[in-house]
Amino acid sequence: MIFKLYKIFVLLIFCFIASCSFAQNNALKYFEEGKLYGKSAQYEEAIRYFDLSIEEDSNFYKAYRGKGLALYKQGRYPEALECFNQVIEIFPNNKSYIHKGIVLDALGDYLGAIKLYDKAIQINNKDYLAYLNKAYSLINLRRYDEALKICNQGITIIQANSILYDTKGAAILYNTKGAALAMLNRYQEAIDSYNQTIKLNPNYYEPHKNKFCPLYNLKRYQEALETCDKAIALEPNRHNIYEVNTNRAMALNKLERYKEALEAAETALKIMPDYEMAINAKKYAVHQLNKD
Repeated sequence: MIFKLYKIFVLLIFCFIASCSFAQNNALKYFEEGKLYGKSAQYEEAIRYFDLSIEEDSNFYKAYRGKGLALYKQGRYPEALECFNQVIEIFPNNKSYIHKGIVLDALGDYLGAIKLYDKAIQINNKDYLAYLNKAYSLINLRRYDEALKICNQGITIIQANSILYDTKGAAILYNTKGAALAMLNRYQEAIDSYNQTIKLNPNYYEPHKNKFCPLYNLKRYQEALETCDKAIALEPNRHNIYEVNTNRAMALNKLERYKEALEAAETALKIMPDYEMAINAKKYAVHQLNKD
């Protein structure tokens, strides 16, 4: 009798383990499907598969993370926040705090985001992404000196790892450093930082776009025009390319090339008809052309 009970007990344990294993395999399968849909920007389908994964294994933190990222991409920030809260409850690593911080940034809670980035740094002070995102939050709070300090810390961390030097990460940090320096009116240093970004990643659109401001403020209008042209050449269909076309019009106005300035302003206004800076650049160019 005891032997029979023992056999039944062993069989039940075996069935339980097999059931768990089956559920986990299904969870992983659905998760991988969700990842594929996420990579192709089919976020609704991605979310559907991540939900299926979670139904199979409610403790599969990667599925919550995948769902949170898909929701974030859709601008559904409160729902994304719930997912990352779940990730932190199951697996509170540095990445989970960074992801939640990014959502708080999107919701405008920069102080809350900074606290999360600090937690991420406490867990792993070698991950430059925590420093980078903390710098973004500080810039949004107009705490530019602190942002500059954090960028330098992140750059130092990347440089210290000579074997696995992250060129892309360093480029983004130098670009963010340039933004902080520009806001501090340290224009030449900002240009130097943007140039370092470009040296690390020549096809990175942002530093070419961002370099316009310090060059324009230093009255180096030809260089300002050239950096706009480079940005446009890299990504002519960028969602904010109207800003670059407007900057181009402003530089051309300063160079007294009013017909070209008018064309650049009109190009910007075709994309964003109510963009005030483009409207003003066009008005100035028209005024100057009418004078002639």
